[in-house]
Amino acid sequence: METTHNASHHDIEALYCLVALQFEQLRVKDEMVAELQARLNSLYEQLRLMRAQRFGASSEVTPPDQYAFCFNEAEIVVAIDEQQEEKSDEKPVRRAKRPRTGSLTLPAGTPIETIEHDLAESDKSCPHDGHALHRIGEEISDQVDIQPAKVTIIRHVRPKYGCRCCEQGVHIAPMPPQALPGTIASSNTAALISVSKYVDHQPLYRQEKILARSDVHVSRATLAHWIIKLAELKRPLFNLMNDLLLSGRWIQMDETTVQVLREPGRAAKQKSYVWVRRTIVDGKTIILFHYEPSRAGEVARKLLDGFTGKYLQHDGYSAYEQEDEDEPPPIEGECLRDDVPLIHVGCMAHARRKFVEVIKTLPSNKRKGTLAQAAIGYIDRLYRIETAIRDMSATERYRVRQEKSVPLLNELADWWQHKQPAASPNTKIGKALGYLQRQWPKLIRYCDDGELEIDNNLVENAIRPFALGRKNWMFATSTKGAEASAIHYSILATAQANGHDPYHYERYIYKELPKAKTVEDIERLLPWNLDPESLRNL
Repeated sequence: METTHNASHHDIEALYCLVALQFEQLRVKDEMVAELQARLNSLYEQLRLMRAQRFGASSEVTPPDQYAFCFNEAEIVVAIDEQQEEKSDEKPVRRAKRPRTGSLTLPAGTPIETIEHDLAESDKSCPHDGHALHRIGEEISDQVDIQPAKVTIIRHVRPKYGCRCCEQGVHIAPMPPQALPGTIASSNTAALISVSKYVDHQPLYRQEKILARSDVHVSRATLAHWIIKLAELKRPLFNLMNDLLLSGRWIQMDETTVQVLREPGRAAKQKSYVWVRRTIVDGKTIILFHYEPSRAGEVARKLLDGFTGKYLQHDGYSAYEQEDEDEPPPIEGECLRDDVPLIHVGCMAHARRKFVEVIKTLPSNKRKGTLAQAAIGYIDRLYRIETAIRDMSATERYRVRQEKSVPLLNELADWWQHKQPAASPNTKIGKALGYLQRQWPKLIRYCDDGELEIDNNLVENAIRPFALGRKNWMFATSTKGAEASAIHYSILATAQANGHDPYHYERYIYKELPKAKTVEDIERLLPWNLDPESLRNL
């Protein structure tokens, strides 16, 4: 009986172990199924996002009524407007309406050629009673007459003089300083080429063909040589702009890729980078581009060398905070500079973009009432406040942000802190909430100073012309070409940001820079020291 009892006991233990093993196998299978389901959901999210990016609208603008059921944006804006009306009796400034498509809005002084279409003499009698018709008015309609490029040869004639008595030496007037000495290019031609490439995004091989249609045959290699020479001519302007930029209180930074074919020690397919910095100093907007083969933190440190300001705004990329793999994590507020703590400001637009991507991954009938929709609603309320205070002074912007934006940011913080633990970090919504959590101390810093922006969009907008041009010329041939392009983009972007027409500004500085002898001469050519309207009329 004892043997039978022991055998029965062992059978129960074996059965128990078998059942436990089966439960463990089921648990492992359930975990595997859950993991596979999560991966499948993630792939579906990526697929829907890729389809939305390829075939959907690229704009991130929220339809006015999409989140109206959640928040009271209108009341916030009205309250701010009412406060402004109490402080000022001036009439509100209305934004200028955009001209109708095809409407004629040319500057004053544009030449007008008048063509009169009159009745024939035989038709100037009344068909009813035969009396002579008399003129009672006129009807005017305008057309714009745009003709292809007009080519003119500027012939420089310098009489030579000699002495018949001693016959020693020839006397001749010196040639005026030129932007491209020894070439056939005038300052106007130089301006046309640089503006066509860097503003109108015309690659040099296209410009070569355009010029050939006017029987001006200049090779692409020659045009590229001119571009590099013109960049060197403009380098003193770039250096002065850089000095002023580093003296500002804040800088916005961003970077984008560029491909350089002939770069020492690097394959043609490797990506290089163009870094962009932007600031405003005493009302002067400065936008500077800088070419580098690397995206490492040492580049950011170099570009900020000498910066005496307080704030750096960026999109959260680790290079701005020296969080490279070979370097230890930084101490908050002590990044990129060893002497003065640098305060980092985040980009609310990037945080919002993460949730917009979540929306794009969801079927259209499942977007309403989601966490992503709620997050975008909160952020849109913050942007409504920014729109209302756009034209206020820095002091007023700070006051309104403290009164309106800070409570709303506290509300948003309570919301994401409550929602984040339940969201899987591997999902799009989990990643969006994770970004919000990591960047939160930086995202709210714009409220600390009225001069700061809520996002980094203005420097991103400065990059867009470069990105658009890159789609046309696709790559730079050499590092010299990439560096020259950075200088050209810097001067043109800064000139346009300060109200200049790029062609009129370029042709003027190409005419005057060769004559400059002192730093003061060059300073007079900076965009904020020249009147845009005067340059148009030269």
